[in-house]
Amino acid sequence: MTTLAGESQQQVDATLGVGIAFPFHFDDRGRVARSGGLTHVKEAIVQTLTTSFSERVMTRRFGSSLKDYLFETDLQLLRQQATADIETTLQRWEKRVRLIGVSLKQSKEDNSKIEVFVTYLVVRTNDTGSVVWPFYLRGE
Repeated sequence: MTTLAGESQQQVDATLGVGIAFPFHFDDRGRVARSGGLTHVKEAIVQTLTTSFSERVMTRRFGSSLKDYLFETDLQLLRQQATADIETTLQRWEKRVRLIGVSLKQSKEDNSKIEVFVTYLVVRTNDTGSVVWPFYLRGE
């Protein structure tokens, strides 16, 4: 990880945030695991995109509608709608990053698996990052 000239890791963590790690788990000392800095940003992106609207009782508008596409059979339509949803969701909820690109590719091994690729720039540190995670379709 790169940091701005003269900034310590603690300063970067303070700038980008420190919080409960996602997915939730316990560290090797039995405490709630925490993450900070660039790791925390990456986890926040995945958490935002994998949370459905209304899943959070106190923040019903938080999340994305990606799970609405579970039964979509038109892959071209899925790519267009899911890409637009990812872009809109991250622009709304993740102000620490600027999107570079979003792409969805069907797995060669499993027709029900779509690989989601998100590339981003962390505005404060000018670090680029990427998130890749599987999205599984149902009903095939």
